This record gives sequence, structure tokens and C-alpha cells, in this order.
Amino acid sequence: MGCKEKILIVDDHSLNIEYLSEILSELKVQTLYAMNGAEALKIAEENELALIYMDVQMPKINGFEVTRLLKSNPKTKDIPIIILTAVYTDDPKIKEGYEAGAADFIVKPFNPFIILSKTKVFLNIHKQNNILENQKSEILRQKKIITEKNQDWEDSLRYAKRIQHALTPPTRTLSTYFDDYFILLLPKDIVSGDFYWIKERMGQIYIVAADCTGHGVPGALLSILGQGELEKATEVFIHPYDILNHLNDEIHKLLNKKIKSSMSDGMDLSLCCFDKDEMSVEFSGACNSIYHVHNSILTEYKGTRIPIGTPCEDKNVYSSNFIDLQKGDIIYMFTDGYADQFGGSDNKKLNKTNFKNILTNIHGYKMDYQKFILEKKHNEWKGQLEQIDDILVIGLKV
Repeated sequence: MGCKEKILIVDDHSLNIEYLSEILSELKVQTLYAMNGAEALKIAEENELALIYMDVQMPKINGFEVTRLLKSNPKTKDIPIIILTAVYTDDPKIKEGYEAGAADFIVKPFNPFIILSKTKVFLNIHKQNNILENQKSEILRQKKIITEKNQDWEDSLRYAKRIQHALTPPTRTLSTYFDDYFILLLPKDIVSGDFYWIKERMGQIYIVAADCTGHGVPGALLSILGQGELEKATEVFIHPYDILNHLNDEIHKLLNKKIKSSMSDGMDLSLCCFDKDEMSVEFSGACNSIYHVHNSILTEYKGTRIPIGTPCEDKNVYSSNFIDLQKGDIIYMFTDGYADQFGGSDNKKLNKTNFKNILTNIHGYKMDYQKFILEKKHNEWKGQLEQIDDILVIGLKV
């Protein structure tokens, strides 16, 4: 059974207290009483009150002053106070009472119907306030739980990021094969579904720029899977097209795809095999292109329009492009995140044409400055919009 709501009657005449208590007994409330202001302040501090009936004329501290003191106390300021007075509503004392913080007035002699009606209104307000307060407390409790869960999730993501970073091959080998280079990797989330992969083998260097389905945790998990399979494939195969054909078959098996599946799990990637002695690069791509800049002219080499992980009866769906290189040439490898970013005055995608124009305009700068410009232009284009995908751009100067 719930606790009765408490009403405090403050009056220095016991007959008034008894009369009011008798009227209020019909409402099944607990009636407390005080015969002076000091007692009233003490009782209000120690109890959760739904309402206070306050007489004006009392010794030492009158009802208006007690009302002011109650309203100035954070613990009691929200308790509604009805002033009991013998004066009429046009008296200046009424104005003083409202200014002190009174919620209402009842003029003596008391009318039981008016007492009960007003009390019911304030009891209902008290009940509604309690319901709202309980709802607020529950919301705050749930918010605290969600905040803690989010913190746990973010901590897990940061740990996953450290693991992903530890699995990423070091870039120091690139300086052996290239005069200059940059790698711009901008994850949409803490962890990335885009990844780069580097491996030196038999006097050649393999470089991959890959975009796994999705971003965040799903993309990151698939990226780890992809790097593992690339390691295996390059131990067996030499040519990029053979590596991609093998990778496509293995990723498809690992993801348990069926021939007629509508799922799109997998990855788009470009794979380049650079031969420093021959000054050449062999390129094979799965839904990814590369750009070759020679004598300030940018040429696009497109990959096969089949993502890695696609079920294919033909096991040789990927092919290679062989490109001769000269000193000062640049190869750009990338995923679609940069060109697909929405922004600008019309809130449209940057698109591949504008991406090409940016690279054409900046290719003459040092690679670290190119990286700086690319990131700056991305942020300017994006503005206040959210980054929609992971971004990876690699620049390699022969």
C-alpha cells in the first residue's frame, strides 16, 4: 500500500487546525500541523509535502515571511502554499502573499467544498509532478547506462584500431622503390574498412588500395580477412591478375556466398606490382582504377567491374595492365570515398572528374604537400556535412 500524501497546516489556533483536518480527512491524506513559523520550517525540511495551508496572522513570524523563507530554500521551494486569510481578494495583503510565493488564497470562514476542490487540484499536480520526476529519474538512469555502454563500445573500437594499426604493413619499404610518396587514410569511424597493404617479394613490391563493404567494425573485420588472404596469395602467385582471381575465390568461400546471393559482402581494390629495375608496373583492379601521371598528363587505367568475393564460374575474370614508367611519373591509387563525398554549395558528390582535376593540378608538388592539399580540399568540400565513407588515397612518385 502506498504512503499517504502529506499536507501541512500552519495556524496558531488549534480549532482552525482541527476544522481543516476534519475536512481533509475525506481525502485520505496525512495531516501534519505547526502552530508557528519555526515549527513549519522544520516540518517542511523533514517531510515530503504535497501542500501547505498557511495562516497569515501568527506570532513572531507571520505567514508571508514563512512563505518567503520556504520559497528561498531549494528543498522546500516547490511546495505549493495556500494562504488562509480573513481579508477579501482586493486587499493589498493578497498582492503581498502572491509576491511572497503563495499559489492560492482561501478566505475565512472556510467553505469545505472550496477547501476540498482546491486541495484535490494541488494533490493531482503533486501526483503528476511525482510521475514526471520518476520518469526523469528513469531517463537519467537509462542515459547513464547508455553512456557507459557507449564508452565501453568506444574503448573496444579504440582497441580494435590499435590491432588494425599493428596489422598494417610498415611503409618504410616504399622509400626503397619510390623517390617520394604519401598515404592519406581518413576513416569514417574509429576503425576503417579501407586499407592499404604492402609486400616486397623477389625484387618487386606489391601495393594494394582496398575498400571493404561498409565501414567501421564490419569493414575493419573484412579488411583483416583480406590482408591475410593477400599474404597467402602472394606466396603462390606473381601476377596481380592471378592474385585477384585467387583472392576472389577464397573470399567468396570464406563468406559462404551462394551463386544467386543478393548480398554484396566483399571488397573493391587495386593491386600494383612495381618492378624498379624494369621501370614498370603491372596493375589489376576489382572495381577500382589507378591514375598514371606522365608529362603532366593523367591517364586512367580501369579494373574489372567485378568486386572481390563475387561468385564466378569463370575462375579467370581479372586481367592486368602493364605500364612503362619514367623518372618523375606518379601512380595514384585510391578508393571511392574521396570522390563520393557530398558537399559544396549544391550538396553534391565531388565526383571522379573533379578528383582527377585536383590531382592534375597538384601533381607537381612534393608528396607530403599533396597530401596536405587533398585533406584540406576534402574538409573544405565537406564543410559541416558528415563524412560518408572511409577515404584512402596513395601517391607514388617514381
